[in-house]
Amino acid sequence: MLAYHSGYDAVKDWYRQKASRELERIRPFLVESNDNEAFLCGGCKPSIADISLYVFLTKLSCIEQQHDDSDNSVSILNQGWIQNYIKVLELLPGVAAYRSTPQFKVSPLNNPHAKWSG
Repeated sequence: MLAYHSGYDAVKDWYRQKASRELERIRPFLVESNDNEAFLCGGCKPSIADISLYVFLTKLSCIEQQHDDSDNSVSILNQGWIQNYIKVLELLPGVAAYRSTPQFKVSPLNNPHAKWSG
């Protein structure tokens, strides 16, 4: 099971109390193109900022999957604009190609806060 070691409580509290507000602060920076694709820096192509946000959202998805609070059952990632953003990025040829390879793994999250525990 994916678990956050010593910082788990802080991550869980941030997720519960602030994540939704923080994501709403990003929304105005998304600029919609003619194809209803939204990118952080505008234009018709994603930037490294978009890939970074996409990776962050996939990490939030892992947090949501292990989130056990019954009073917070509404998914942050179920917001329409976030789902559309994720879908647009996952349909990019390079991202789609990578996600279809055996090298793609949903988890573990390889960062200082994550570890595997049994």
